[in-house]
Amino acid sequence: MTWYSDADRQFHYSDHSHNWTAPPNVDQDVWSELVRAHMQGHLANLGEPPQRAPQVCAAPLRRAS
Repeated sequence: MTWYSDADRQFHYSDHSHNWTAPPNVDQDVWSELVRAHMQGHLANLGEPPQRAPQVCAAPLRRAS
């Protein structure tokens, strides 16, 4: 499950790594600065897990016999 905002999706590949390649309509130097600023946001929020709904297990787990 991912918790990226729509604005953050452009900076990430599906494996959650960062996309350093500028889209065709954006200068590479400008894009690199945008990705760096985005990554600073990650660093500023370290230690604060994303807010997610609690997961509920439908059936209790049983130990193997």
